Amino acid sequence: MKTRHRSYPARALRYARARFRRDDFWLAGIAALLGIVCGVSVAAFDWLVKHIQLLAFGLGTGEISGADAIPPDRLWVPLAGGIAVGATIWIAKRLGRRLEKVDPIEANALTGGRIPLPGALWIMVQTLLSHGMGASVGMEGAHTQLCSALGSKAGSLASGRRNDMRLLVACGAGASIAALFQSPIAGAFYAFELVIAAYSIGNLAPVVIASLAAAGTRMVLYPSALHFAVPALSLGPSAVVMILMITFATVAMAITVMRCCTRVETLLRAVMPACA
Repeated sequence: MKTRHRSYPARALRYARARFRRDDFWLAGIAALLGIVCGVSVAAFDWLVKHIQLLAFGLGTGEISGADAIPPDRLWVPLAGGIAVGATIWIAKRLGRRLEKVDPIEANALTGGRIPLPGALWIMVQTLLSHGMGASVGMEGAHTQLCSALGSKAGSLASGRRNDMRLLVACGAGASIAALFQSPIAGAFYAFELVIAAYSIGNLAPVVIASLAAAGTRMVLYPSALHFAVPALSLGPSAVVMILMITFATVAMAITVMRCCTRVETLLRAVMPACA
C-alpha cells in the first residue's frame, strides 16, 4: 500500500508532463503560474530593497532616490555596499561554472532555452546589495534573468521540448518587465521582440497570459510601488500634427535602419564569403 501511495505523485507528474506536451491549455496554465511567481518575485524584491534602504540610511520613506541628501553619518553605507558587491563578484569567479550566467536571448538562440538557476539567483543577490546600499543602476537585467531562469526551470520540470522551453523563457522575461513597470503590453512586446525574435499566433496566448498574471500579482501584493504623476495636457491641432510627423519620421528611420542592416549583411557575405 505504501508503494502504491508513493507512486501517486510520480503518476501525477507523468500525466502533467504528457498533457503539457499535447495540450496548449496546459502550456497556458503553466505560463499563468509562472507569471504569478514572477510577480511575487518582483514585489518581494521591491519590498526588500525599500526596507534595506530604510535600515541602512534611516530615511523616513525608505527610498533614497527622492531624498534631498544622505545623513552624514550614513555615508559609509555606499562604500560598504561596493565592498559587498565586489566580494560577490570574487566569489562568483572562484565558483566558476557553478554560478554560470546565461542571458535569456543567448539561451533561446544557443542553449535551447536552458538557463542555470543558481547564476540567476546570484545576480539577484548582487542587485539586491547594490540597490539596498544606494547604487543607482537598473533592476531590469536581474529581474529578467531570474524570471527567465524560472521559466526555464518550469520547462525542465515539465519535460518540455526545445520550442516549449524557449517559449517559457520568453514568458518569464516578459512577465518580469510587465511586473516591474506595471505594463503587460511592454512585457509582451519585450518577449516577442528581444527573446523570441518573431511573432506568431501560437505564442501569443502564453506570453500575454504570463505578462498579465505578473502585472496583476505585483499590483495586488505591492500596490504602492509605482507612482507616475501625469499632468493634464491640452493638445491643440498643431500639437497633433507635430506628433504625427514625429511618429512617421521615427517609423521611417526604423525601417531605414533595418533595411540598411540587411543590405550591409548581404554585402559583407558577398565580399567575405568565408566569414558568412
